[in-house]
Amino acid sequence: MVYLSFISFQTLLTNLFVQQKPHFFLLPVVILLALSTILWAKNSATVTSERMAVDKGSNTILLEGKVVAIKKATDLRVETDRMEMTRDPSTDQISKAEANGNVVVTEKERVLKSKWAFFDRFQSRAELKGKVSIQSEDYQLRGEYIRFNTESKKGKITALPMKMVYFDFFRKGETEDAPRRPVNGKAKEIVIDEKARKVLLSGNVEVIDTSDTSTFLTNRATILFDASKDVQEIIANGDFSMVQEGRISRADRAIFDYQREIVDLIGNAYVKDEEQVEIESSRIEMYMDVERGVLQGKENAPVRVEIPLN
Repeated sequence: MVYLSFISFQTLLTNLFVQQKPHFFLLPVVILLALSTILWAKNSATVTSERMAVDKGSNTILLEGKVVAIKKATDLRVETDRMEMTRDPSTDQISKAEANGNVVVTEKERVLKSKWAFFDRFQSRAELKGKVSIQSEDYQLRGEYIRFNTESKKGKITALPMKMVYFDFFRKGETEDAPRRPVNGKAKEIVIDEKARKVLLSGNVEVIDTSDTSTFLTNRATILFDASKDVQEIIANGDFSMVQEGRISRADRAIFDYQREIVDLIGNAYVKDEEQVEIESSRIEMYMDVERGVLQGKENAPVRVEIPLN
């Protein structure tokens, strides 16, 4: 085991770049980097690997074989088969890092996995590709490619052609002590805005509320979250249709208010229950719970009701 300790990237370069050729260490290596390591923060991290190569000409460090980077201050751990880090000479800090092969990033309760990952510190950019998954106590996302800006907290998740991005979110339980209820589904693309606490789903969107097995389809949907990261509202836009046990409905748009447990159907609204009672209007408000029924047409919108007579 080889131990290298230094207080800056410049010290590392001074110690290792005594020749123009890259230096190769074929033994396991432990490096203590007291700098903005692996792009996330300014204090130290520990990086271990089986092999290391340093190239002065390209200002890079290549780590191979069971690479593990640990930053205790933020509970951050990165594991991969191979990692290449690039130094910015003007700041003496790591500017870029590329991880390749079996990438696993763990930060507190959140676990991220992919085949490949790239981080650019100065552009605040992170990219992950290849069977990407993000799992935490508040959500799960699965796709093929993620691009995320660590400064704006905005990102996009996409899938392979003919494939979908899958998601799992949660809404509050029926009571304060009840477990949270999963809301899951799929879409062709998901755009995340963490600061605004919202997610935009687009392309053949399907959303399933597992608490009552209701399923709705739409072209696009915006999911808004409360401060506890529970689903607060869903706004569905374009060709909305929903199937519930005992009821079907459709409209141009639909707004799900999870606090009031109400769905607002807007534009060519239509509802049909298991008794074959049909309601049509430009706007219909109904309870999410089928057994509670339909509230009313809204804003004096004309309502047509068709009731079968035996």
